[in-house]
Amino acid sequence: MWRTRTILEVTVRWYLANGLAMIISFTLCRILIFPYMYMAYGAQYNMRVLDVIRTIPLHCNVGSLIVFLPQVHWLRLMILGAIKMLRGKTISEAEEKID
Repeated sequence: MWRTRTILEVTVRWYLANGLAMIISFTLCRILIFPYMYMAYGAQYNMRVLDVIRTIPLHCNVGSLIVFLPQVHWLRLMILGAIKMLRGKTISEAEEKID
């Protein structure tokens, strides 16, 4: 027996696909940019990443950390929301309270 998909089922699938794409792009563009930044600097001056961290001025590392930590927090919230959705909560229940 053929079953037609309801609008809600299609909407939830697109919602999940969009959420997964958002998590992947956020991780690539907002989280992994920091290790890449240090690796690129190290490659330019033939240094290891740990040597880069020790070599560049402290205020540069502190500034990077200040920008990096909120990104980790937002990624955590996105992942927790995705886990709640995959466990079967409805969209409105997952959006209501994330942490």
